[in-house]
Amino acid sequence: MNPVVLLVVVVPGAAIFALLWYAANRAERLIEESRGWPSAKGRVTASRIQRTRNTRSPRIDYAYEVAGVPYKGKRLGFVRESSSFKDCQSVIERYPPDAIVDVWYNPQKPGFSVLERTGNPRALRIAAFATAGIFFFTFVILGFGK
Repeated sequence: MNPVVLLVVVVPGAAIFALLWYAANRAERLIEESRGWPSAKGRVTASRIQRTRNTRSPRIDYAYEVAGVPYKGKRLGFVRESSSFKDCQSVIERYPPDAIVDVWYNPQKPGFSVLERTGNPRALRIAAFATAGIFFFTFVILGFGK
């Protein structure tokens, strides 16, 4: 077996799989924990659709206060997902600028907050397995193909 194949295919494939799997487990844990988090009233400071190369997602900035200490947040839920323009627009309409919202925050770290105690860890697990499959087939082709 060619050691270059191991370095170029197996190591990155395993690392990406592990990161996605970790992110899914973390999101699942946070969703469960957040059910017991307190909330504070907050105010939406900005609401827009954020675009990257091939994706778009809603971006909601908000401000809130816990025990007299001001905080800012931008986390909508626990898993960032790419959305259609229509889905993004729907979120933007739910959180217009200056809207008063419930902000759920971690009582041990009040700066860690969300507007929605949701997310889809399953999407991250599917991405992990898809990545593993792609790297596995690449490994087979490069490692054993002649």
